[in-house]
Amino acid sequence: MLVQCTFCKAKIKIADTACDRGIPIVICPICKKQFKPDVPKEVNIEKEKPVKDEETKSLFNDKEEAGWLVVHDEKTSQQTLSLKLGKQVIGRTSAFDDRKADLMIETEDEYMSRQHFIITVERNTAGGFNYYLSDNSAKNRTLINTKALKKGDEYILKDGDTIQAGLTKIVFKTNNNVKNKREATQVVTDQPKAKTVIVYDY
Repeated sequence: MLVQCTFCKAKIKIADTACDRGIPIVICPICKKQFKPDVPKEVNIEKEKPVKDEETKSLFNDKEEAGWLVVHDEKTSQQTLSLKLGKQVIGRTSAFDDRKADLMIETEDEYMSRQHFIITVERNTAGGFNYYLSDNSAKNRTLINTKALKKGDEYILKDGDTIQAGLTKIVFKTNNNVKNKREATQVVTDQPKAKTVIVYDY
């Protein structure tokens, strides 16, 4: 569907499934500002109806890799984390059980929290996946494509988006464009590293 930037009035195309969970946060590719678009009334933004337990077993595969996070940074070694359905907290590795994230990044980046940001993966009505990124009240902000997320914001991830946690940059890849973890890693490794951004205020 087409939406209009509330700042520069540019028309932007977003996926029809982007409104499955409500009005999304959109970053305008022209003026780079975040906004919530005016969604036509005919668009259904209600959550999907729950399915029966027996249906869940055939629709949702807990072992299925729904996407990948590829660490692509000058100071942190390359590593690829696999995303699955559901909510996943991502952050710096920790030796303390009560501070461990679901997906831990091996890094010396002390500006990355041990539970820095959240990605929620859900099935959409088209049979694919929707990916939602939110900050986890980390001491330092979570950035998406060099723009800081605000508290309470939920950003719909797109293939190739760069997440910055602390000073570490992570590229998001979906299984729509690569077949497996190895391909995701190779594609990201072959591209230049994004600029590191420092945010001083929250």
